[in-house]
Amino acid sequence: MNDNSESDPNLRDLAATIQEDFQRLLATLSSEIESLDDRESEMLAALRNAKFVAQRGLELSERLTRSIDGQAA
Repeated sequence: MNDNSESDPNLRDLAATIQEDFQRLLATLSSEIESLDDRESEMLAALRNAKFVAQRGLELSERLTRSIDGQAA
């Protein structure tokens, strides 16, 4: 375990990449949800659940990035 007070830049890059991936996933899911109609309710429900999970992942990755940035300060 690294006891340095400075944050590992690779860790910051990793967190930023995860955050960007979740942002792209959310945009894709939102687009797919908008393209479906009510007749495809099972698919809509699955996509909405996936979007909820992706939103949570984005929020957690944002918190991780802030935490890493806070350690570097």
